Amino acid sequence: MSNPPTTFLPERSWQSIVRNLGLSDREAQVASLILGNDSRENAIAESLAISPHTVHTHLERLYRKLGVTSRCQVVNRIFQQYVILEAPAETAVYVRLRPDRRAQPRERTEETDGVTRAVSR
Repeated sequence: MSNPPTTFLPERSWQSIVRNLGLSDREAQVASLILGNDSRENAIAESLAISPHTVHTHLERLYRKLGVTSRCQVVNRIFQQYVILEAPAETAVYVRLRPDRRAQPRERTEETDGVTRAVSR
């Protein structure tokens, strides 16, 4: 089953991403359409000639497989894979694995006489 072309990614990269994420052909098609202009379930259903309920089922499985909870996070996860695949070997790539977690505030410190101390807020 062929995948609809993605707007942003070269076909070779897209196939590598699909393989690395372990997506089925239909999950890859749904993910590709999410990357496109219209990611509503009805539009995806019409493009793939399936029911909106079936699209919803494919989305649930896609979310579970990628460990995400939204279409935005699906896009983020796909682009994380793209960056990892396309980065030159000598370049260090840091990807946040849990994009939905917020950074924790750092403790404020103050340096006096060469000694660093925590500062109360």
